[in-house]
Amino acid sequence: MNALRFVVLAAMSFIATAGFAQEPDSVWENLFEFGREGAPSGVQLLPRNGLFVNGWSNDGTTGYATLAGFTSGGVREWFHQDSTFTGHSISFSRHLAVIPRDNAVVWFEGARGSYDPSWIVKLTADGTEQWRLPVNRLSFLGNHTDSGFVSVLPGNNPIVFFHGPNGTVWRQFPLGGTLEFGIHQIMVSREVNGVTSVETIQSIESIVTPVVVGNYLFVGGQYQGGVASTLSYLVAKYDITTGQQVWIQRFVDVAKGQMGVDTETGDSYIFGTKVVNNEPTGVLKLVRAHIDPNGGLVWYREAPGASYNNWASAITVVGSGASKQVVLGGAIQRGAAHTIQTDARAWGVKPSNGDSLWSVTRGDGANCSFQGAIQSGDEFVLLEQIWVSAQIGIGYGKLLKFRARPLSVRELSGLPEAFRLHQNYPNPFNPSTTIKFEIMSRSPVRLAVYDLLGREVSMLVNETLESGVYKTTWNPSTSSGQAPASGTYFYRLTSDKFVETRKMALLR
Repeated sequence: MNALRFVVLAAMSFIATAGFAQEPDSVWENLFEFGREGAPSGVQLLPRNGLFVNGWSNDGTTGYATLAGFTSGGVREWFHQDSTFTGHSISFSRHLAVIPRDNAVVWFEGARGSYDPSWIVKLTADGTEQWRLPVNRLSFLGNHTDSGFVSVLPGNNPIVFFHGPNGTVWRQFPLGGTLEFGIHQIMVSREVNGVTSVETIQSIESIVTPVVVGNYLFVGGQYQGGVASTLSYLVAKYDITTGQQVWIQRFVDVAKGQMGVDTETGDSYIFGTKVVNNEPTGVLKLVRAHIDPNGGLVWYREAPGASYNNWASAITVVGSGASKQVVLGGAIQRGAAHTIQTDARAWGVKPSNGDSLWSVTRGDGANCSFQGAIQSGDEFVLLEQIWVSAQIGIGYGKLLKFRARPLSVRELSGLPEAFRLHQNYPNPFNPSTTIKFEIMSRSPVRLAVYDLLGREVSMLVNETLESGVYKTTWNPSTSSGQAPASGTYFYRLTSDKFVETRKMALLR
């Protein structure tokens, strides 16, 4: 029997049902216009007062990098379309960073496609430009110190730059590997009646997320490669002093991802869109994950089912101490049919195991998505991007502020609130994979692996377990010591109160 690793264990003297609030407490919601065909895509909170929202808009012929300033109550005070470009220009999420000492932001704006010319620009809370640094290349920005910021140049052999308050670079080093940028088509290989075809699902803008915590830099971004998709997602941690990579985690087939880091603990959280090719309801599945400061995978969760329009776009960590929550934002397909219409959806999840605490849904137009999420103590602000089909010439956004509700005693304990068998990770796998499961109360538990004919291949767990969260690793071998062939296998968790079976794939 493989060794069983106990992740969370605590004595349970009572059984309680999970309290699931449909929405956290609303503080305010404000709808705003964002120019002709405007698309707000990023949000930052000023430490002393106000919000910035960036994105793009146009005048019917030319696209503009666009920035708007808001009060702390979400009321728009000013609106700016950059007219220094002769062609289309753009500004996306992760193109904004805050300089707290100056109560100012820096943002990136550049010519679409070549990003030459392009600038990093510093603005005060009232929108006054303080300086403009020519970079002539795509740059993704992140917060660093009280008086500086960080930028990442993506592509082959990406580079990170550390800037002072006037934009001067005082430190830089290569990140290694490749971080994708620009527009990519998400493509999936599908087999129907024995015929394999490649289908284009959607075009996305690859985003790189740099986050600094103490002396460490965390970077999240897409890279080329995968099984069902041509794109996957990675998170890497670097020592700023030495420039050396500390660890890296890869999420295969997560074609679009977002990373958030808990600045108190150094834990990182992932929210992504994974491409799958074996779901009858679609090919895009939402996933979430937690990585500890040492690079270990604490948990990995896949949403049940898939659709053609599930998109992960935002993540932030809210609160402090035991009441901390992770806020995820994006879009979900509206209705069960294959439709392009989407609703904006956000979730609050527990850092301990990824369980959902609450959700927020908005459908203010034909296509809606929560594109940004930013923490403000125990409160947080969501940025909704809204496309209204009947008014295609007008781009809308909405800022929504909520107060995260306190967690219950059971939620704080980290005890499982139900029996649950998780999807193995990685999947497909070679040579080994990890299976996680949760036990709500003391029970006899059996976890075994079976082949397609229903024959038992391996017994992983067969004992009585206390309430808790467990992990076990399967390194495939039969009782005779012969390695099983590549293919599909099933693993089944059985207790006196629960039975669930999941599928996994072994690649040789």
